[in-house]
Amino acid sequence: MTTVVGIDLGTTNTVIARDGKVLPIKQAGGEFPTLPSIVAFTPAGKQIVGRDARKRVPIDPENTIASSKRIIGRDWSSSEIAEYRQRYGAVVVNDQKRGPVFKTRAGNKSPTDIASILVREALLGAGLVPHATKAVITVPAAFDNMQRAATEIAGRQAGLAEVALLEEPVATALAHGASKNVRYAAVYDIGGGTFDLCVLDCQLWPIGILAHGGDLFIGGDDFDEAIAAD
Repeated sequence: MTTVVGIDLGTTNTVIARDGKVLPIKQAGGEFPTLPSIVAFTPAGKQIVGRDARKRVPIDPENTIASSKRIIGRDWSSSEIAEYRQRYGAVVVNDQKRGPVFKTRAGNKSPTDIASILVREALLGAGLVPHATKAVITVPAAFDNMQRAATEIAGRQAGLAEVALLEEPVATALAHGASKNVRYAAVYDIGGGTFDLCVLDCQLWPIGILAHGGDLFIGGDDFDEAIAAD
């Protein structure tokens, strides 16, 4: 029997929901509604994900990948890659065949690889069988075709039976039933890595995006950094 879920593959945290309810994800220490979007590769050869991986950010930054969504689907020459390399401890190099990859003790891992690991870990932690699960993965409205394609590939690499993408502001409007109550809606999305504003026509089906704008480097990471530096 196939299960259908929604996945918020976030810059900071990943969440899975089914039938309007967030599914708890088993991790060290219990079950939690979110999985920190962090993957670490330890000296012992282990791959750890989530809360335990987050503990390794200050002690092994070169092998602990955080906020990789910020550069998924980006070219080596892009400003996002340059900014990520300047601000994060993970080592990003240019693979001639694969493009930007993280250089780790476990080998080179692309941002798509990291996203795939996160999706699979979240599914298994929620008690779901990837190949028996269909998923809708949300993406920022500002994502271009390359970023969307890389996200879809990550879902398929994770073993999902079927992957569809949905813009995050549209998902927000659907969750709040906006199409039943209003004609137009403005949705602000301040996430771990992005700030987006979208204007939606909620009377269209599917809900239409009339205009959108934002910045992939204004979000929770940036607020934390600014507070720490103050």
